[in-house]
Amino acid sequence: MNYQDQNAALWLSSSLLVDILGVSDQREFDRLLCEQMRELTGANTALLYRVVADGELELGWTCPQRRVQQVQPARPTLLLEALRDADSMFEGPRQSTCAEARRWLRLANLESVFVQKLISRGELKALLCVADLPQPDRVDEVADLLETIAPVLAMALENLETRGALEVQQLRLEESVRERTEQLRGALNESKAVLYELDAANKALQRAKDQAESFLRIAAEIIISLDRRGNVILLNDSGHDLLGYPRGSLIGKNWFDVAIPEDAREGLRAVFNELMKGNLDAFERHEHKIITRDRDLLTIQWYNSLPRSPTGEVTGLLSSGQDVTAQKQQEADRRLLEDRLFQSQKLESIGQLAGGVAHDFNNLVQVILSATTMIRDESGIQGESRDLLEEIIGAGTRAAELTGQLLAFGRRQMLTLATHDLQEIVRSMGRMIQRVLPETIALDIETSEGPMWVDVDRGRIEQVLLNLCINARDAMISNGGRLTVATRRVERRVTAEPLQSDDSPAYARVAFEVRDDGCGMSQSTLAKIFEPFFTTKRIGEGTGLGLASANGIIEQHGGTIRAISEEGVGTTMTVLLPEVAGAASVESAKQVAPPEGRMEKVLLVDDNEQILRITARLLRRHGYLVERASNGREALALFREAAESVDLIISDMVMPEMGGLELMTIIRETAPDLPAILISGYDFEAELIPGDENLIMLQKPIRNAELLDRIDGLLHGDKAPD
Repeated sequence: MNYQDQNAALWLSSSLLVDILGVSDQREFDRLLCEQMRELTGANTALLYRVVADGELELGWTCPQRRVQQVQPARPTLLLEALRDADSMFEGPRQSTCAEARRWLRLANLESVFVQKLISRGELKALLCVADLPQPDRVDEVADLLETIAPVLAMALENLETRGALEVQQLRLEESVRERTEQLRGALNESKAVLYELDAANKALQRAKDQAESFLRIAAEIIISLDRRGNVILLNDSGHDLLGYPRGSLIGKNWFDVAIPEDAREGLRAVFNELMKGNLDAFERHEHKIITRDRDLLTIQWYNSLPRSPTGEVTGLLSSGQDVTAQKQQEADRRLLEDRLFQSQKLESIGQLAGGVAHDFNNLVQVILSATTMIRDESGIQGESRDLLEEIIGAGTRAAELTGQLLAFGRRQMLTLATHDLQEIVRSMGRMIQRVLPETIALDIETSEGPMWVDVDRGRIEQVLLNLCINARDAMISNGGRLTVATRRVERRVTAEPLQSDDSPAYARVAFEVRDDGCGMSQSTLAKIFEPFFTTKRIGEGTGLGLASANGIIEQHGGTIRAISEEGVGTTMTVLLPEVAGAASVESAKQVAPPEGRMEKVLLVDDNEQILRITARLLRRHGYLVERASNGREALALFREAAESVDLIISDMVMPEMGGLELMTIIRETAPDLPAILISGYDFEAELIPGDENLIMLQKPIRNAELLDRIDGLLHGDKAPD
């Protein structure tokens, strides 16, 4: 290389450095720098040492390539110490300034070396070395060249370091960004997963909420939640509907003020407050009444729980309630029906007992009346003795009427209509009515003038009258009062419906009234008094059948019962019955002698020996032949022995072994037209009796004249005596 022209050398060096300055890689920079310095200076070897921490030197590159151990100074700090005050140093055979440098040359097998410091901004960056120059005498020119380009190279090294540092920092930053990006990506993925889970949880929660709301909407029971103050925070549609309020209108309202009856409000509120304080456990199930918007009372069966906070504090009350009002009413009605059934069964038992007593008593009365009548009619007794006999007969007749009332009570009396004077019935019942009244109740009997003829079953009418009087007594039992029984005629125009033909009397109906000044009845109660089992009396004091039975009896007679009542004033019960015309002839009918028999043979059957004897004596005295039997089987045997000679059978209905009905059923198979009379102290069941003109039924006790008339009617009719 031509060193004479320094400018040319600088230009050449600058062109050679262009390639170096454009390199960004450190090792590539070191390599190119060493190669170009070797080429530029003509040295055999070019080396670049970088200064690292603690004054150490690090071989950057060597050209040609040599091992580090061969060219690395043993003690670089001594070398750097020698260069402390100079920017460059030359070591060679004829010039030596540093022992360490000479040692280094010897170890590296070098002849000479020129060392140039590369300093940038006052900081030593590297040592640039060219060794074994081919022309050692040209060292000064090399020194000038290296000193000229040293600042540029130092700046390039600094830029490279800075660039490297920036690249490292950029790499680190990029790595950090990548790591952070990965972290963010992971966090984002986790967030997405969390968001997905949250979304799924929200959807599940919404579905659960929708299901809960659907359940609340369709639930038939009341579902309610109260806060600690008793305010409604939840009430489903069924609860609003049951209470009669618009849906949602009770939210926020105080439950006790709105839905609890006033008489129970404070007590239930006190219990609720104790529950909220934790002093009581929740009642798993209990009942109490609530009041609706229309002021109706409903019985609710509640199931309760106490929600609690995480600290265990009671936060309110959650309940479900079922309306059991109808169920409770049904239970009450069932108990009432059971009580009424028991009462009816008890009355039935009493009735059966009364019927049995009446049956036996009828047999005794039958004997008394028959014997006394025969003595009166056949002995010719007159005067006081005859009067005594009449007293006995009258007493027997009244005893028979009393027996009829017992049979009516026991529902065993045959319903037979006869013409009676209503006024006489009312007057005759006065003594019996007085017996059932306490001393605090006065009795007035008010009858009109003249008879009031009605076709009735007397026993049943007396039963109705007595029942109405007992009801009036019960209405006055606390404070006493006055009971009035009155009869009167009712003008036809007063009644709404036509009773008879246009030519009937103006007074087409007669009535008896039972008036009291007792407690009276409300209009709602008055509307129900004829319903079966309805009663205003306490349990055990009434069956609720009295007025219903009375109404049925009067309707069977073609009549009606009317009731007028006012609370605190009293009650009037009016029984209207059709009046019959022409009954006056009954009172004036002439008494005629009983008809006589024509020696007809009568088969007389009864299990009562006294009745057999007295009846047989009566029949024989009036011209009949009598064959006696004490039961149905004995009578059947006698009939079969002499069936053709028997003209009439008179039999009791109820007998041991075989009754009268069974007896006649068998006899009818061979003698369908044989006349017969069946007699009983009980009621007849008409559907059990064969309906024909040759069989009649009579009720004990029977008057002698009536029995003889009936026998004569069956045997003779309008036939003339033989």
